[in-house]
Amino acid sequence: MVEPSERQRLEHGVAMLVGDMDHSLSTDADRKVLLERKQLLSSQMEELRATMRQVQEDSERSSDEARQCEAEAALELSKVAALRDKVQ
Repeated sequence: MVEPSERQRLEHGVAMLVGDMDHSLSTDADRKVLLERKQLLSSQMEELRATMRQVQEDSERSSDEARQCEAEAALELSKVAALRDKVQ
């Protein structure tokens, strides 16, 4: 059984796909329009997935760079502390 909110989302998606067509979908022209809309939606979804992958990769790269900078800073601090201990 589909929950009411999920059902509403599905119905909304179908309504967006079908648009203003309130007559029977039995004609070839209607099917063609629906197929074109479906293909456009599919293309847009693939572009969105590609964008999301790129954002994820950029985020991971930034995190790696930040960790590298932190490690280098910690190394420098340990070198300074070692020199200070040596001098004292």
